[in-house]
Amino acid sequence: MQDESEEIGGADPYREAAEWIAAGEYEEARRCLEWAGSQLGPPRYSALLAEVFYRQRRYADAARLAASALDEGYAGSHLHAILVGSLLYMGLKQEADVHLNLISQDDPFSLNTAAWASFSLGRYDDVERFGSKAQMLGDDSEGLQCILLACRSIRGDLQARQALRVRWETGRSSDALKYLVTDALYREAHTEVDHLVSDVGIAFDLDPNLSDTVMRFYLVSKRPHQALAILERLDPSIQNSPRVQHLAGCALFQMKRYGEALPYLQRAFEADLVARDPARTLGQCLIRMWRPWQFLKMIYRHVKATEPHYDAVDQRKA
Repeated sequence: MQDESEEIGGADPYREAAEWIAAGEYEEARRCLEWAGSQLGPPRYSALLAEVFYRQRRYADAARLAASALDEGYAGSHLHAILVGSLLYMGLKQEADVHLNLISQDDPFSLNTAAWASFSLGRYDDVERFGSKAQMLGDDSEGLQCILLACRSIRGDLQARQALRVRWETGRSSDALKYLVTDALYREAHTEVDHLVSDVGIAFDLDPNLSDTVMRFYLVSKRPHQALAILERLDPSIQNSPRVQHLAGCALFQMKRYGEALPYLQRAFEADLVARDPARTLGQCLIRMWRPWQFLKMIYRHVKATEPHYDAVDQRKA
């Protein structure tokens, strides 16, 4: 690939990096970009490197670079899709929702990402809209077909549910399995979930949104040990996301291992002072550990973040 660039009278770093990405050689693409960063210019460089990091599951880095390139006015077709996908994998659903309608509708990758994101956010009408358009542009991927079937299954289409089962039982499709589990959880078919999960030892790191959902399922059904077992199988970048940290803390809290739960719950709380669930669980943990002053300080910070007018009141008192 390097020789071809030299033959045309000087490398085109943009094209060469894009070729490495298309070939699945993400580390080579990253090296190429780092070597040629000054030639590409900041927005173009950030956009391509964001795609590399996204493919490598370095979602925090991908989101940061995609947002930076967009802020600088770069109009790459994949950028909004990379940003939305990264935010979802990081557990930041509200932020992802804000950017979803900005995703390009001109290329299959972006439309596929939009369909998956819409499904993750429960926007089922949008799943059909984005997914159908992606298929019109030539996307016949297993993942997209399973998303569309799962969307119809959740809406009560028994034929779609059966089609997912057939895909799993005959082809052992991990995509079909993910959406069968999601559909069963949605219907609260707990025995079915147990069967599916134990049947395969599902690779939860293939879809962190599914791992999050199944961890919640185990917590609701009072099986914290199984929730923690999932945590240990996740990619480190997903383990450190605020929502997974909170769920890990909840599992340890259920097991009455309050000292071990505390750092997980504190990290989840610090990541989002406004979120109610992390604040509530952290508060319960501090009470059980008999730390009233820490509890009061935490409650004050949560209320202050939730009610911005408290700042103005404090300033008037001063």
